[in-house]
Amino acid sequence: MSALVPRTKVLGLYRQMLKASHGFQDYGFKSYAQRRVRAGFEENRGVTDAAKQHELIESAKKDLKLLQRQSLINQMYSPGTYFMDTLPKHH
Repeated sequence: MSALVPRTKVLGLYRQMLKASHGFQDYGFKSYAQRRVRAGFEENRGVTDAAKQHELIESAKKDLKLLQRQSLINQMYSPGTYFMDTLPKHH
């Protein structure tokens, strides 16, 4: 039986995915990616089966690579600054 995935590994992957989503220039793409990352991790927060956790981590790693590629492409073909990007950030 395999061990559960360490919390630090999950949080590190979560942070990497959020950072990759910040790479989108388009406000709509950026906010959608951030919402999906948060929702995906929240949805699977209670998974305690080690095999399922490892499967979810591998899937998230693939999604991270996809996010990184898509944000790079978005940056390459971005038309410029959007109005929503000029508003002050509230956290």
